[in-house]
Amino acid sequence: MKNMFFRIIAIVLLLAIGYLLFIMNSRSSWEAFLDHGLFFFSIGIGNLVYWFSKKGSSVRRFLQISAWLVLAYYLVCLFRMRGIGLGFDYCILIGYPVLSVFSYLICRYYSKWLSVGKIALALFLPCFIMEWPCRIFFWNNTVTSLPSSVFLLLGLVTGIWLYAKRSYLTYIFTGLCLVASVWMFVIGYEYWINYQNYGTFTGRVERTPMKDYQFLNEKGDTVCLSQWKGKKVLIDCWTMHCGYCYQAMPLVQRLHERYKGGDEVYVTSVFVVYRNEKKEEGAQIVKKEGFSFPVWSIDKTHELLSDLNITGYPCVLLFDEDGCLIFHGSIEGAEELLKKEIE
Repeated sequence: MKNMFFRIIAIVLLLAIGYLLFIMNSRSSWEAFLDHGLFFFSIGIGNLVYWFSKKGSSVRRFLQISAWLVLAYYLVCLFRMRGIGLGFDYCILIGYPVLSVFSYLICRYYSKWLSVGKIALALFLPCFIMEWPCRIFFWNNTVTSLPSSVFLLLGLVTGIWLYAKRSYLTYIFTGLCLVASVWMFVIGYEYWINYQNYGTFTGRVERTPMKDYQFLNEKGDTVCLSQWKGKKVLIDCWTMHCGYCYQAMPLVQRLHERYKGGDEVYVTSVFVVYRNEKKEEGAQIVKKEGFSFPVWSIDKTHELLSDLNITGYPCVLLFDEDGCLIFHGSIEGAEELLKKEIE
C-alpha cells in the first residue's frame, strides 16, 4: 500500500511538471503540448505499466531501457539548451559518440533478455516521442535544431549496428559519421543556420539598394539609416524571448567598443517588439545585462522585417556606406566580413 502511494505521488508530480511546462511555454498551446505534455504523459503511463508488470519481465526490461535512454538523451541535450548549454554544434560533436557508446552498452547488457530488435524499439520509441511529433507539426519552428537530432539518432543507430554486426561497412559508416559530426561542429552547423535563417551559407549577399528605414532610438526619437551615410552600419535584430540573442550580445558589445568614435562602422541593435512589450524595454534589458551599445526599436510588422523575410533571431544586417545591404547573417559572420574589409 505504501509503495502504491508513492507511485501515485510520482505520477501526479510528473504530470504536474508537464502541465507547468505546458502553461509556461511561450509558444502555441498545441506546440507546447506536443513538446512537453505528450512526453510527460507517456512517462506517467510508462510508470503505471512498469508497476503493474511482473518483476524481471520483458516489459520491465523494455521500460528500463527507455528510461535509461531518456536520462542519457536529456543529459546530452543539455549542451543545446538555451542559457546553460554550449550550443547545437557541441551537442552534435559530443552527442553522437556518447549515444553510440551508450546504445552499444545497452545492447550488450540487455541482449540476455531481449532481442536486438526490441532493444532498438525501446531506444527509438521515447526518442521519437520526445522530439518528432513537435517537429512534424511545427517544422519551421524546430528546423534549427534538426541536425543535432539527426546526429543523436545516428548515434543510436551506430551503437546498435556495431553490436549486431561488425563489418567493414559498419566501421566505414561509423567513421563517416564521426567525420561528419566534426565537420558540423567546425563549419557545417553555421552553414545550416545561415541557410535556414538568411538564405545564404555565408551571409554575404549581392549588394542591394534598400529603403531608408526608420527606427526609434532610446529617447523615442526617429532615426534612419541615411543619418550614417559614409559609414557601414551593423544592425543586430533581436527579441526579448530569444535566448540566443542574449548570447550574441557580448560580441555586439565588443564590436561597438571596437568601432565607436571612428569613421568606418556604426554598430547598433534593433529590439523587435512582439506581444505586449513596450519599445523602451529593449534599452532597459541591454542596460540590465551590462552592455552599452545603442538600442533602436521597431514593431514586428515593420517593413524591414517583411522586405528581408526576417523570421529568426538574432539576425545581423550590414549596410555599406551608401545604405546598400551587403550582409544578412550571424554576428560572427559580420565580424569576419568587417575584419576583411576594414582591418
